[in-house]
Amino acid sequence: MILANTRQSLTRDDAQLAIRLLARFGGEEPADLERRVADEGVDGVLDDPRLVRALMQLPAGAHSSLPLFAYVMVRHALRGAGEDDRGIADYVTSIVVHFGMSGRANRIGLSDDETY
Repeated sequence: MILANTRQSLTRDDAQLAIRLLARFGGEEPADLERRVADEGVDGVLDDPRLVRALMQLPAGAHSSLPLFAYVMVRHALRGAGEDDRGIADYVTSIVVHFGMSGRANRIGLSDDETY
């Protein structure tokens, strides 16, 4: 079963990387971004439109986890299409991450040697 829990599975390291990327890319102080996370939760940073560009353009963006990268890209793509529901972004990201790992898109199970 695929659970829509990508946002919940993001780690403190993911949040710290997002803060560092935004600080470098957007010119904000890390302390200000940390206050935003404290006030609004991690969504205050994840929903920042500059984070997409920072992940793509800064070399440190290559160190992001698959769940962080996928969530930010899916969330911003859906917001660009007019869909602002975080639950939908979380579910779509869970599908992308689930089928993007270990050749899962071409196998029935992780232990299956047969590809389809």
